[in-house]
Amino acid sequence: MSLVRDLFSSRRRSHPRVVVHWMVDVAVPDTEPQRWVGLFATDLNTQVIRLKGLDSDDVRGLLHYRGDALMKLRIPGLRPPLPLVTAELRWSLGEKPKFHTGWLFAKKIDASTLEFIDKFIADHPQDLLTDAT
Repeated sequence: MSLVRDLFSSRRRSHPRVVVHWMVDVAVPDTEPQRWVGLFATDLNTQVIRLKGLDSDDVRGLLHYRGDALMKLRIPGLRPPLPLVTAELRWSLGEKPKFHTGWLFAKKIDASTLEFIDKFIADHPQDLLTDAT
């Protein structure tokens, strides 16, 4: 059983993930002027981000009909304008107020944002996730 867990864990962790404690703004669809909701980022890498907050109904309200959401990343050290990314909701679990969601970044994330995330991860080796959480 541990071999299977190790295989899946290594696949999930093929890109280094780092623990973070900052906000991400998620756009509320079809609002004029555009409204944003803040969620707490708990970890990320160049492909995924985990957010905490709200509940399942509120998160569904942030999704476009395609199942994705527009986000502004508030990565410490990054100067405005904040990078806009599109992410697809991949999973959710837990109860309010500790409701967690996992998001996969769209392939359209720009190169400078990817580079900044890579640098952020490289600069925080003490915060790398090593356990499957």
